[in-house]
Amino acid sequence: MLIGAKLPLTGYGENTGLALGFFLSVILCFVVRPWDMLITCMMVPAGGFFLGFWDWKVIQSATGASTFVSMFALTLVSAGADTTPIGKRVTLLLLKKFHGNPVRLVLVIGVAACLISGFVSNIATCLLVSSIVNQMLLAMGEKPGKSKLGCVLMVLIATVPYIGGVMLVSGSAATNLLGINLLESATNGAYTITYAQWAAVGIPAVLITIVPVCLMYIRMMGLKISDVKNT
Repeated sequence: MLIGAKLPLTGYGENTGLALGFFLSVILCFVVRPWDMLITCMMVPAGGFFLGFWDWKVIQSATGASTFVSMFALTLVSAGADTTPIGKRVTLLLLKKFHGNPVRLVLVIGVAACLISGFVSNIATCLLVSSIVNQMLLAMGEKPGKSKLGCVLMVLIATVPYIGGVMLVSGSAATNLLGINLLESATNGAYTITYAQWAAVGIPAVLITIVPVCLMYIRMMGLKISDVKNT
């Protein structure tokens, strides 16, 4: 990367040599793998941000609709789950706090998945939360296909990311940015919605909505405290 910074490529744009060196460094780390792949994955957004190639708003909103960004998020989540014990640690924490009350457990997981989806793509959120919940259900002795708690949680995990996606513009960038663009086009640019304005409405709306949705699924599927063993 340092060699790239010294290359005479300024005629192609500012910091072109540094960008080329950064790109080749990331590729080299993927090939040689001097450390866990998770670290290399983090080099792309973190390194590019600190080197001034892009700012965080661009990462979250402008490129949020990109297929590459969604695939990168999936790679990052899967690498993190593969190289760290976060899934087991979160599972043990949840069991320690809520193992005797499945209703509260559903509410906690539903709210957590909703908040995560405000910053991460819906698919990556489902992948991360469902893997943790799967470990938790197995640790509780719940039987696949027969657990009422498992049915509630897995259906909920597939639903709440769509709610959390409206919390921030970047939560569901493709749809949210399309809505903003339609507003600007319909008013000839006279009106728009900023990131902060969207958050001021989206965050309270999501917090008000998520709990009733969780309770609705609990009610519809008839989940009771007695349905889960106190293990």
